[in-house]
Amino acid sequence: MKKILLFALLFVVGCNTKSKYTYTERSREGSSSIIKDTTIIIEAENDIQAYKYAYNKFSLAQKVRMEVSAAYDNVAIEIPIAFLLYNDKEENIAAKIDKKSKDSVENNIDSVLKTISHFKKNDDSPHDVSPKYDSTILASQKIAYGNIQFGMKEKEFDKLKSKDAKFSQIIGSEVFFFNYEFDNNSELYFLRITGLSKDANYIETEIKEQTETLIDVLTKKYGQPEYLGGFPSILSLRSGMINFMSSWEIGNKVIKVGVGEEQRTAEFYSSCWIYDKIRNENYQNIQGIKDNAKKSIDASKF
Repeated sequence: MKKILLFALLFVVGCNTKSKYTYTERSREGSSSIIKDTTIIIEAENDIQAYKYAYNKFSLAQKVRMEVSAAYDNVAIEIPIAFLLYNDKEENIAAKIDKKSKDSVENNIDSVLKTISHFKKNDDSPHDVSPKYDSTILASQKIAYGNIQFGMKEKEFDKLKSKDAKFSQIIGSEVFFFNYEFDNNSELYFLRITGLSKDANYIETEIKEQTETLIDVLTKKYGQPEYLGGFPSILSLRSGMINFMSSWEIGNKVIKVGVGEEQRTAEFYSSCWIYDKIRNENYQNIQGIKDNAKKSIDASKF
């Protein structure tokens, strides 16, 4: 019996392991003959997933850097021109996978980059969704709160301020403050909900009650969270940081609830993040690429 259980355990662990791949991005600055290689290790379940990640990373970096260069009068900056992807046996993945699968991956990613400004995935394109939730709940993945949806233009959002997009709301019996964030294309991608800040004397009372109210309301809608931790002790909290104690992932919508500490004051607050993970990821990637490109431009002036 013990041998059977051990075999089953090893089988499960083996099924969940990911393979490592070496991704090398080749870049060139303007018409220079010097090629710069940047290499990272990535993990994926199979060759197709690894190639999908690599091609998306390369294409996104190439397009954003070309746009940044154009915005600065075609200043010469490092722009990706090719990429290499090898498995741990040093086999070239682009040559290893079949042409049909390779073309399908490239065409899907190219179509996304061509049709969506700032490379945010269109809400009508296919998404990976969690089987945990039924179609009714998954339909809410576009909803930030109430009638406010991810991807909503800032001008459209402004029209709803007086009715739905209020900056303070009562959830349960607690008052919470709402902060809506928009990306480079002026589309909603992130909502931060916070309770009223209090000093340390209220952590185990009002702040804990606010946090539990958020978790209770979300659990009623989405069921038990995928991650649920205990209420954090005051010693585990850090200035300017949030200690998350529960989270849900519904399609592309991610919800996290926790307790944070103000950076400038010794006060604490309950916090809830609700965001579209695809939009957030692309926004962060683009900001990072733009920041690095701007640094390259600034460095060229010295």
